[in-house]
Amino acid sequence: MLFSNMGEKENLDKKTVTKVEEPKNNPKKKRIGTLLVVVFAVTLFLVLNFNLFVAGTVNGFPISRIAVIRELEKQGGSQILDNLVIEMLIIQEGGKNGIVITDQMIQEEIKIIEEQLVSQGIDLEQALSLQGQTISDLEKSIKTRLTVEKLLGDEVGVSEEEINTYYEENSEFYPEGTTLENIKDDIEDQLKQQKIAGQYEKLISDLKENSSIKLFVFK
Repeated sequence: MLFSNMGEKENLDKKTVTKVEEPKNNPKKKRIGTLLVVVFAVTLFLVLNFNLFVAGTVNGFPISRIAVIRELEKQGGSQILDNLVIEMLIIQEGGKNGIVITDQMIQEEIKIIEEQLVSQGIDLEQALSLQGQTISDLEKSIKTRLTVEKLLGDEVGVSEEEINTYYEENSEFYPEGTTLENIKDDIEDQLKQQKIAGQYEKLISDLKENSSIKLFVFK
């Protein structure tokens, strides 16, 4: 019995105990780690950019910006979107035709507008505020208008006869002593703007017809 037990003990000592080790690159642990990083990053982004997704709160309950956008789309959103489409079409067409509207040109137009408003006792910023616009909105509007004028400039011309006829038909509305020479440029510009307005609708219609436009709006 003693030798038998000693033999069993020796056999046990000689047995190799295999240690099961987890793979160093465990795919499951990697996925969990990546998921945690992503969750943390998303959470941090939402916290830092809370106002991008929430327009306001009422007693702690949020009003999402998407809800606001949906309501705005119902209240004339399609018209606003169409205006943005038209603006982009005009700017793109201007680029194709090599038309460049410089900042100096825009500022000169703003100066003219400002002088007209001052003569009426109105401040430019105040006038923009009443219309819910900013100086940036005005600059974009001027850039678009000047681009249209250049696009249609070659198609629109004003003759001397047209200027004379306009002056004769409207002379009674001018202050006494006003001569044609004094207001000739103003009349020419006014007649030109009228003709551009007449060609504008056709320009926009042609641009839309020849462009790929896809609109994605909330229903």
